[in-house]
Amino acid sequence: MMSENDKEKKRPPLCLAIHDICTYAKSSLTVVIPVMEALGVEVCPLPAAVLSSQIDGFDDYYHMDLLDSTRKIAACLRNEQIRFDCIYSGFLSTPQLAYYIKGIRSLAKPDALIAVDPVLGDNGRLYSSFQPDMVEAVRLLIEDADLMKPNWTEGCLLTNTPYEENPSDSQVMKVLEKLHDIAPHADISMTGVSLSGSSKPRCDIACFDASDSSVWSYSHAREPESLPGSGDFFCSVMISSILSGMSFPDAVKEAGNQTRKCIRLTSKAGFERRHGICTSLWIRSGR
Repeated sequence: MMSENDKEKKRPPLCLAIHDICTYAKSSLTVVIPVMEALGVEVCPLPAAVLSSQIDGFDDYYHMDLLDSTRKIAACLRNEQIRFDCIYSGFLSTPQLAYYIKGIRSLAKPDALIAVDPVLGDNGRLYSSFQPDMVEAVRLLIEDADLMKPNWTEGCLLTNTPYEENPSDSQVMKVLEKLHDIAPHADISMTGVSLSGSSKPRCDIACFDASDSSVWSYSHAREPESLPGSGDFFCSVMISSILSGMSFPDAVKEAGNQTRKCIRLTSKAGFERRHGICTSLWIRSGR
């Protein structure tokens, strides 16, 4: 007969995924759910906003904040004493949502992984839907994180560092150290950096390992096209890999390699760029 311990080992980890959901264009929950479930994680979505599309490449889009329903759903889960192995938050459309999500850790098991993708901007700028007060809200949100994945722009915004398109290695390391000061328990994987010594074109990922305060990087070949939803894909693979028992460095490498593969498959299929990364092609490929 199977023991309770054996049953627990076979049971997929439960992840509460707090993101927006879009009707068209792959990002947030339409990436998170298929990717994480393909990698053996049971995803419980908590939609924090509804959009007609993701905002990259669209001039006209509908957005509705779901703060009130987010609160009510979380209250029901709490009353039912449902607890999660991972809480994973991404794009949050308002500071109020970010402030609320910071307190949602009560839904986590004691040893749960708290993962934050601090979505704020790219290419040196805040996303057009945000005001500067969003940066402070997300800065508070990451304080309790065990794992986070900013891009270079977000790292600069969160640490009040002037953005440079081609920073020196020492500037990148300083941003990592400042992020560690804000989130002292978090493993940090910062994408979108350009490190010296790597041949071009490359994707460089600068990392801080909280277990031993080590700083290291991982690089892989860059695909010609940058697609919306790639950050959500990378973060979802990284989190799923860690939940399966993989080490942080190995999870970063796996996320980088699988993201590159999915971008390549999407580009070959001929989707318009703003459609975003195509998870179904990646799943069908057998990974």
